[in-house]
Amino acid sequence: MMRRKIATAFVVMVIVAIAATSLVNAGSFTNQESPEVAPTPSAPGFYIVGSKNLEPLDFNHSGDLQSFTWATLNPGQGQYNWSAIDGYLNQHYWPPGPGQPGKKVGITITTYDGRYDGGAEAMPAWVRQQANTTVPGTMTEAVKNGNFEADLTSWSTEAPASVTTSNPHGGSKALRLGGTPNTTARLLQYNVLIPALLNDGDLSYWWRTEATSPDPDDRLIVEVLDGNDVVVTAQNQANLGTQGWQQKTLDMVPHDDHYATLRFTVINDGDANTLSVVIDDVGLTVQPVVPKYWDQAYLSRYNQFIQELGARYRNEARLEFVGIGSGMYGETIPVNNADDPALLAAGLTSDGWISTVNTITQYYKDAFSQGGNLRKILMLQAAPFFREAGERRDFSAFAAARDVGISNNGLYFDWNFAETYQYNAPSSIWRTAYYDAILEHGDRVPTAFETYSYMIGASPSARYGGGPADLFYWGVLNALDKHVDYIRLSSYSDWYLGPNDTPVQAFTNIMLWAKPYLGANLDPNSSHYTPSVWVAMRDHMQPMCYWGTECESFSQWPVLENFQFWLYQYDNAPNGKTVAETHVDAVQTGNGGVQPSLGLCPAGSQGPADYPCFNNAHNSQLPAVKEALAIRRTDQATNNYLMAFDADDQYVYNENYEAEISVTYWDHGTDKFRVQYDSTSGPKYAKPVGSNNTWVTKQNSGQFRTVKFFVNDARFANNMPGYTDFIIDSRDENGNMDGNEWIHLVDLKKVDTNVPTATPSPTRTPSPTFTPTNTPTATPTSTSTPTPTATATRTATPTASPTGTATVGSIGGVAYVDSNGNGSPDNGEPRLGSVTVELKNNSGAVVATATTNSGGGYNFANLTPATYRVSPVTPADYFARPAEYVINLTAGTAVTTNLSHYPYLKFYLPLAKRGG
Repeated sequence: MMRRKIATAFVVMVIVAIAATSLVNAGSFTNQESPEVAPTPSAPGFYIVGSKNLEPLDFNHSGDLQSFTWATLNPGQGQYNWSAIDGYLNQHYWPPGPGQPGKKVGITITTYDGRYDGGAEAMPAWVRQQANTTVPGTMTEAVKNGNFEADLTSWSTEAPASVTTSNPHGGSKALRLGGTPNTTARLLQYNVLIPALLNDGDLSYWWRTEATSPDPDDRLIVEVLDGNDVVVTAQNQANLGTQGWQQKTLDMVPHDDHYATLRFTVINDGDANTLSVVIDDVGLTVQPVVPKYWDQAYLSRYNQFIQELGARYRNEARLEFVGIGSGMYGETIPVNNADDPALLAAGLTSDGWISTVNTITQYYKDAFSQGGNLRKILMLQAAPFFREAGERRDFSAFAAARDVGISNNGLYFDWNFAETYQYNAPSSIWRTAYYDAILEHGDRVPTAFETYSYMIGASPSARYGGGPADLFYWGVLNALDKHVDYIRLSSYSDWYLGPNDTPVQAFTNIMLWAKPYLGANLDPNSSHYTPSVWVAMRDHMQPMCYWGTECESFSQWPVLENFQFWLYQYDNAPNGKTVAETHVDAVQTGNGGVQPSLGLCPAGSQGPADYPCFNNAHNSQLPAVKEALAIRRTDQATNNYLMAFDADDQYVYNENYEAEISVTYWDHGTDKFRVQYDSTSGPKYAKPVGSNNTWVTKQNSGQFRTVKFFVNDARFANNMPGYTDFIIDSRDENGNMDGNEWIHLVDLKKVDTNVPTATPSPTRTPSPTFTPTNTPTATPTSTSTPTPTATATRTATPTASPTGTATVGSIGGVAYVDSNGNGSPDNGEPRLGSVTVELKNNSGAVVATATTNSGGGYNFANLTPATYRVSPVTPADYFARPAEYVINLTAGTAVTTNLSHYPYLKFYLPLAKRGG
């Protein structure tokens, strides 16, 4: 089945032979093998990851998904505990029925959850105790700027504390604490990451003292905390006289698995005796335990578990698919990049990792087969790799040749190094880009994307100046362009889930529109026959930004051209060359706002030869709505007055069709346009529904509108310009160049009476606020205003007192996602709205609460001077560090306390275990 028409003139056809190593007793294979027919998705659509049991009529999803660790399911040798999976199936499978579409279940397996998400605890303890099942990871330093050569960078202090150049231990600087009567001085470093299951780790620091005389009430305390809880006290010492440099060390192996705060405290009582402590060369080294995936000791025990898993669930009808657990978070990468050197030193190579992934894939294939046939959809999580991008080409080809599907766990609205498969790319990178495995194998095996709110949720959308669901909309179009069967939605907050688990219809109505296209095909006898074919007009945007302000200013084989669903727009048709534009005036990067370009930009970027770059793509008149994030227009100035469209020949070709052509356009100006199609009697202009004319006259409303054309004599035999099926002609009825057309989406739907109409699944009436293709979109009254730079503060910092005598104070700030981990709410970092913030007295009793606004802001005003504690009630999928802030509020001060939040999920996109 053709999934994507390849317009490129030159497509290399190769047969790639990949020799399996001795780990896989399957011989060699090529991607030209003819495997059995892969299991067919029975419930394609959106799958929501986590424990919330949401109503499919409200959220328009087809199922729920959860990840399970090997340790949970196989707690002892020969012992299996399936209650977690069985319980999830019992709760989250809903059978279809009258008025209820039902939902199915997907599961994934993980054996290692990365340095900071549980690590090797996902492996059963009894397996870790066996020889050659684990290796030590890389020893790394968890403390930043421990020698204070960068002054207080990465540190927070409570006075009296200062950097000193007097007699440091090493280098030129150290940190002095205390020395003032009746004070408590502190030095803190937040976000000290201590992995789970340490093989080795030590806290160390050098310290010296300057004291008037020893005092039992003057004290040095050194602690490691997790939130407000003390994990371990490294030092608690009083009666200190003046002493020279000494080193303190503490074994951290018993104190692993913490997102920690390192705190030094010097207490001086109110008498004349004073104590100063100088700190230098602070370090906390950590070395985690990681799996030795490639060793037979690991593989044999894992295979025993996989066979039992398959025997139990391969015929489980409620289970739609199983995600193969290969490496970290179940994906095809073994460890965090920091631990690569340790695996290399232990003998793992790129080829060895390919063999290991293939071995595990074969285990799953065998376990979930019966009578020689695969009984359950399996998905290889095949986006990341160990050392070379070519690895994913090889283990994806191995999987697809065995009917195993491909899941790419990272969906954005755009991407760099995304597609080489359909182009004449250099052989060294061909078939190795991010989407290539789905493009290459999606015709014959199931495919999926997984995505997260930090990729295409409300916060990243705000950075582009449009609506909260704009990037979600284009991300879904991106996935549909690849004709995937499933989109897996990880995390709950900041997109489709609102307060009290209510749907956010800006997102769920997109899901409603897109659901019938997921898993759709071109077989008219199939229950998943596509409702229509369409094309969304766009091009690659540069700079390309990912999470926060992680942006790339170059293009390397990006996602070019339109998003096409078996309807194609051809720029090489005569008079059909279009221009790409955007409403985005500036992409917010770490270096400030950058005016975007569209296409293959800048000059010299890697991609198909002679692909255009549209510099200065911003059109200030375009409204800031999702349809105009990227758009194409005709170019009458260069005699390119038309857009040419060709439907896939497997959908329509050389018969007499009744069809509906829908065009979503920007209603700008008062000029006219027409649709001309290939009819049974030759080229013919169509009439808009409800009109006797063969043209549309625009009304200059500034909105996006959709017009429908009904035809009953279409032939669609590629007889229009450029061997296409129909065109949009931007000229008026007399052929005059009266103005350009800006087109967002074109849809072609067969309505032949001899084609049965599929019975739709029950759905609730969508909100009228979302109009993907069929109603006008209101013009916004103004563009969004950039979020002002917040006060960059980690600890509670008082501002100047107002004029006059004040008797009260206030505490306020913003809740935000600390994307770069620097402890400050930087420009471009997402703000968290609807977060409950608790204000407590010094005893811990809640005295007031506040809810953050859409900009993350909160404020407690008119507070009596006292010691307060401020703590956020963390939203789903985030944790706060610190979990609580202690503020000594004095009269007349406004204390800024910004609340740092961090997502549980790391950049290598693990499946979310913490679903709620």
